[in-house]
Amino acid sequence: MLADLPAIQGKRPDSKEEVWVAQALDRLKLRYIFQYEVITAGLRGGIIIDFLVLSPFSIPIEIMGEYWHTGEMGSDDKMRQAIIEQMIGNRVVNLWTLDLVDPETTYTVVRRELM
Repeated sequence: MLADLPAIQGKRPDSKEEVWVAQALDRLKLRYIFQYEVITAGLRGGIIIDFLVLSPFSIPIEIMGEYWHTGEMGSDDKMRQAIIEQMIGNRVVNLWTLDLVDPETTYTVVRRELM
């Protein structure tokens, strides 16, 4: 149940996978911002990414749910990703929920992708 999930940096996570990724980043001693506003969310077309890892370089992380496993990312999703990469100056790391089965596996995936 989402209400039972612990807050991340004072914000409510949308999934257990977000909690596990935050725990992995903490364990790796990487500084990050949870729910980072790339473009102000109050504006039309606002973009919030799941995580922005701050060290050693800014790395945007998105947690991709099963929705994207049913087929290729749509053109809107590809455009969003391109905007994020342009604004942040680094590629988006997509973490797939099917790969994030528990906290330890999530740690392994995050370490592999970021280290």
